[in-house]
Amino acid sequence: MAAQVSFYPLMSAPTTRKAMEKAIGRVSYGRERRLYRRIVNHMLENGYKRSSAWCFSRGDSMIDEYITENEEYLGLGSGAFSYIDGGLYGSTFSINTYLRRIEDGKSGITRRSGMKLRDQMRYYLLMNLFGGSLDLSVASDRFDRSFRKSLAPELAGLRLIGAVRKVGDRLTLTESGQYLWVMIMREFFASVNDFREKMRLQISAE
Repeated sequence: MAAQVSFYPLMSAPTTRKAMEKAIGRVSYGRERRLYRRIVNHMLENGYKRSSAWCFSRGDSMIDEYITENEEYLGLGSGAFSYIDGGLYGSTFSINTYLRRIEDGKSGITRRSGMKLRDQMRYYLLMNLFGGSLDLSVASDRFDRSFRKSLAPELAGLRLIGAVRKVGDRLTLTESGQYLWVMIMREFFASVNDFREKMRLQISAE
């Protein structure tokens, strides 16, 4: 039996979505919540535990989503992405351009997008709750005690709609919150895929 299983929702970039609509018709999410509930029940009833909103593990299997445990990450190679010190970096998708840049003593990075502090906090919230919970005291220390105040509307809204429960200094996703986070992450990664698609379109120009 598999030690770890992930069930990903469809996360297509806008350009891919248009092509899919022409080929197979418009995608409907009408049954998504019900199907997600069936998947969760089946996995939990068969000895798996949640590692993230869409990942299930048996025993002490390491979660496959590094972003839930490490805020920053470094991507190496053509087409890689990195998130360091509040900046998003993308390396060229053109292998020839990548090789030329490396031979010239440059990095393969051809695009950078900086994130404002509040957006960094939102990203931190997004990724930690994707893993199931958020320690507010750790978040406050990470952002010089400004986390709770800056994201007060978001934190209050999540509690108001029943997406999270607060025990002490820890926020934990509720059952309805788990599905909400699948939808949020679906849109987040769809945006990432859109960014990838735009970088692929630059290959011929590079």
